[in-house]
Amino acid sequence: MPKKVTWNAAFIAEGFEDARSYGFSFDNLSFDWNKMKSKRDAYLGRLRHMYETNLVKEKVEFINGRATFLDKNTIEVLLDHGGRQIVNATHTLISVGGQPNLPNIPGRKLCIASDGFFDIETQPSRVVTVGAGYIGVELSAIFHALGTDSHLFIRGAKVLRSFDSMVQDVITSEYERQGINIHKMSTITRVEDLGNGKKRVFYDQGDQRIFSSMRSTTFSSQSVVHP
Repeated sequence: MPKKVTWNAAFIAEGFEDARSYGFSFDNLSFDWNKMKSKRDAYLGRLRHMYETNLVKEKVEFINGRATFLDKNTIEVLLDHGGRQIVNATHTLISVGGQPNLPNIPGRKLCIASDGFFDIETQPSRVVTVGAGYIGVELSAIFHALGTDSHLFIRGAKVLRSFDSMVQDVITSEYERQGINIHKMSTITRVEDLGNGKKRVFYDQGDQRIFSSMRSTTFSSQSVVHP
């Protein structure tokens, strides 16, 4: 859901650009990243509250904490607010989400995974996204549409390598046509902090090529999940 809200902002931005071709003109058109983030976070908060309210109406009990099996029918929950609770059940359904892992390179602590995208408070002027999967591809397009100089690093020659070959060809060429900088056959080797919110990304063949990224360097979870 947060990605859809952000994607919609990018879609509207592209609509403004297309409108110029139809005779529309805009003076002092601007975009406030922080305002968008605040509105998005508030919307998601209302949405979560609505879901929780509806589930409570259906007599669903929420227990917030970290659960551990004591045996096949007994679960111990260390509650978020302190204390513990024991839950007995004949059947237990485990439904968990995935968590991205950053590559083990020098400077990894200077980077964020794709989940951290939604915590960015200020729009970066330049960003590096790593990963040819759909998460990296989507985030690169969102950044670009909203005005960030977007650089996408992939280890192959095309994006979306698990998709149909025609989709790979069309998306790769279209991104390049739009001005998204795709660095092909590239692997990030290390990241350095230059201070003042700037980072330097080293990549490929013995660090012979250097790229300086301003404000944010993002590693997509796709680059790890689908190597």
